[in-house]
Amino acid sequence: MDTAALRRKAPFLARTLVPEGATTSRFCVFAFTGSFERTKVVHPYGRPSGQSAVVVLAAPSLRLLGTFLFRRPPLQFGHAHSF
Repeated sequence: MDTAALRRKAPFLARTLVPEGATTSRFCVFAFTGSFERTKVVHPYGRPSGQSAVVVLAAPSLRLLGTFLFRRPPLQFGHAHSF
């Protein structure tokens, strides 16, 4: 996903993670469902706990930008994988 798509599809994530003039222009965004607590994830944002964790990485470096906790995913994700 590029910066424009992130700003359009998830403005809250973009405002929090991508300051104006940032050099990062591509992102990988993943959503996980379960039970998540702010104290148990890396670079937490959002709620203190939630049933959805959205992880945002800078691409291509795969540097973690943040983990957002929500009641449910704020985006439609195109690929689902069961483990």
